Amino acid sequence: LLSGGKDSVFAAMQCLASGHTIAAFANLHPMAGASDELDSFCFQTVGHDVLAEYTALTGIPIFRRPFQGIAMKDSLQYTETEGDEVEDLFALLQQVQQALPAVNAVCSGAIASNYQRLRVENVAKRMQWTSLAPLWMRDPWEYMEELMELPQWECVLVKCAAYGLDPSKNVGKPLNAIMLEKIRRLTSRIPDL
Repeated sequence: LLSGGKDSVFAAMQCLASGHTIAAFANLHPMAGASDELDSFCFQTVGHDVLAEYTALTGIPIFRRPFQGIAMKDSLQYTETEGDEVEDLFALLQQVQQALPAVNAVCSGAIASNYQRLRVENVAKRMQWTSLAPLWMRDPWEYMEELMELPQWECVLVKCAAYGLDPSKNVGKPLNAIMLEKIRRLTSRIPDL
């Protein structure tokens, strides 16, 4: 699964490093005429417009499907629910399976969201695939520092949806030591829930 964001790209790199082959990219994107920034509970849509570049750079085909970003079932455990955005993921991966029957796994950039991980696992199980989540439960600070040390990477904030990060001041800024320290300070102000 590729959103175009750092987590999905890095997860794909981790799968390659573990000996897996990437047969295809798969992406859910907003429907024509909809905002590029859906408020999906599970899938990132900001930046979806750059995904053709990944295919051009790698030669890996991409399968895409529009979706509305609506969670009909928002409890932690997911069961098949008509109209839910997860069913769009299922339909997308069925397209991949029909075109590339040898595919037997799906990789996601899930790090700490059980909500997201369990939904991808649900779809993978129904597909009789393995769900790969190489970033699962990584320490977020170590992970961010590792990203900043990659010489070929420059991560840029494309969306701010967190307390204390003003989009007008932070979108477009690189993820660097200064930004990471700002995020650490903001995080330290949030009480444990």
